[in-house]
Amino acid sequence: MSNFFPTDPKKIRERLKRYERAFKEPHHDDGAGKRFMIGQLYMLMGDVEGAVKSYAWYRRSFPDDVPEAFNHLCWTLALLRSGNERDAKNKFREMVFANLYIVPMFLGQAPAQHGFKHYSNWSEAAYIQEGPTEEIFGLWTTTESAWLKNEWESPDLQIDIRKYIDLQTKLENTDGSDERGRVIAEAARVARGQHLRLVDAR
Repeated sequence: MSNFFPTDPKKIRERLKRYERAFKEPHHDDGAGKRFMIGQLYMLMGDVEGAVKSYAWYRRSFPDDVPEAFNHLCWTLALLRSGNERDAKNKFREMVFANLYIVPMFLGQAPAQHGFKHYSNWSEAAYIQEGPTEEIFGLWTTTESAWLKNEWESPDLQIDIRKYIDLQTKLENTDGSDERGRVIAEAARVARGQHLRLVDAR
């Protein structure tokens, strides 16, 4: 979707300041999800240092948040540009399993439509199609896009994506809380890449 964010740098800065002020208010209710946009706004201004600091704040303030794909895409880019490729790889992986459609769309590919049930609209293809693809995808340079493509096509990740899809499909046909619990736990293990001994880079 075009014009999801303002294009005028002054208006971007004004929105960013407004969002940051809101979180300084006691008991601020962020039902609108402004916390996911702060890092994106910094990146749209070209302020990598500000984005990295904002993501450190986000990590402290919302440690239990479910990953939001556009936020994680910008987080990955901020880490990459700051020279922290290891954490960028981990953040990229979190994004992939939060929404399996975002990378194919980023790469201009028609994403496969997975048959298993998505328990959040954040995980659906429509969520990406209706989001700020023009603005956020456009932040990535040719070199950075090549890095993302290489990460996406890595054999380890593609194997785990297939495992994850198989487990989510299995979950659709699994009865009994014990068995469902085992399948859910295994899917989470695969998504986190525990067999790769990845360290959480929150």
